[in-house]
Amino acid sequence: MLEARLVTQDLAVSCGDTINPGEIQFYQAILPPLSSGNYRLVVNQEVQLPAETPKYEHLRAFSVDGPRFTLTPGTVQQVFPPANLAGDYERSLPHVVFTDPTLPWTRTIDGSVPAGDDVPPPWVALLTLYPEELVSGGAPIEVKQMTLDQLLTPSATVIPPNISKSQFTPQELTQNLLAVELPQSVFSTITPTINDLPYLAHARLVNTDGKEILGLNADGYFSLAVGNRLPKAGATNTVYLVSLEGQGANIRGGSTQPSGKSVRVVVLASWQFTARAARGDFLQILQNVSIDLLQFPFTPFEGNLTREQTLAKMALQVGYVPLFNNTRSGETTTSWYRGPGSPAPTKVDALAPYQYADNVIRYDPGPDDASVPGTGVFDQSYACAWQIGRLLGLSDAAFARQLFEWRRAYQQYLNELALLDHLTARLESFPGISSLQATRLQAAGPELAAKMWLAAAAGLAEEPRVIRHEHRSDAELPGVVPREELAAKAAGLEDDDAGGDPLFALLDRVFGGDRK
Repeated sequence: MLEARLVTQDLAVSCGDTINPGEIQFYQAILPPLSSGNYRLVVNQEVQLPAETPKYEHLRAFSVDGPRFTLTPGTVQQVFPPANLAGDYERSLPHVVFTDPTLPWTRTIDGSVPAGDDVPPPWVALLTLYPEELVSGGAPIEVKQMTLDQLLTPSATVIPPNISKSQFTPQELTQNLLAVELPQSVFSTITPTINDLPYLAHARLVNTDGKEILGLNADGYFSLAVGNRLPKAGATNTVYLVSLEGQGANIRGGSTQPSGKSVRVVVLASWQFTARAARGDFLQILQNVSIDLLQFPFTPFEGNLTREQTLAKMALQVGYVPLFNNTRSGETTTSWYRGPGSPAPTKVDALAPYQYADNVIRYDPGPDDASVPGTGVFDQSYACAWQIGRLLGLSDAAFARQLFEWRRAYQQYLNELALLDHLTARLESFPGISSLQATRLQAAGPELAAKMWLAAAAGLAEEPRVIRHEHRSDAELPGVVPREELAAKAAGLEDDDAGGDPLFALLDRVFGGDRK
């Protein structure tokens, strides 16, 4: 058992630390109050009496447990390079982010307890292995599942971690874990040294507000372990997050010399990724750029070329591509297009700016005679660039918001101008208000002018609106016989003759006096 230290370690940072949105604060380490292990708390008490000094002592054993042979789900927040992806990672050191800010320092490699506020080397490390290093004796090296008892049992060809079995119960020795057996020459070559390990782990405080979410969308403290080896370009690399507990003699610079055996090491996590073949940095790529790389592949022109072939060859050589183009009228034609990186001669456009993509379409009307070069086709290059730029701008949330605010402010300005013109005309219509006074009110601002106009309108009595209704002729009513026609019929008939017609009887009652 380890003798307990009564003075615990202080955290490397204060829990009250705060940072602004989008900022990251880095720390050398965040140490736990006690490292993982078994402890014994000893309490002594002396009582002063005249005759004697009795001493009382009490012992209490306890354990501080933490990750050791496995990690709980959710401990690994993020890995880079991303698992099972291919990219330009040949210049990036692999690293892993832990949600536990103290994980790299919860244990020590040799199982000892650090003294005072000393920062121990992290007990975890990232090993980057190339494809040829994962083969031993012609057989592939793979991660295997085994028990803790199997892990700690040595053999004639395998060196296990230097951890005593006596500290574990029989039940603990049956727990399952993952391990890999690497050739001792490989393990001692690729593992970081004891002096390098402190630089391969750190802690950070993150505030993700205002940052792009890339798998890390939580605020707070995190810890990181970084690999010490760049990936191999053009190959699939394997990364092991391993435990170095009990491996002090086997890592680089250790006391054990390579003996042709394999080192059995605990694997806490693993992933693979592919680093594309190295293409050089940006400067090297530009220096190696050839104009041929920017051309659309085409069959070389041979023999005596016609005028049209000469123009087509020249266009292809400077990066133009013939594409089918559907016009707004439904016609299908052929247009030229070139990308922004094509080495075509350009000049300042005196007609810009443009409001629509169609304004930027260029047209070569063709030659008036055979001596003047011309194609008679459209060039859609600038129109496509205008549209792409517009879409890129609108896809930027900040730019789109500013554009919307500018349009709204401009619309408000136009509304105010229209309101001022309207108010000026209405104010001039009031008796006693001259044009000069209306202009001064207009200059005072639309809000003041509107309030004064409303106040003036409230004090004036409007002329009553008289709505006059004119009698419409019966002949204009749908489905009604004109009055004159019915009256003429009624004048020449007797009452008995009209007895069978109810409409005539009604008219006879209304216009009875006209019949006589």
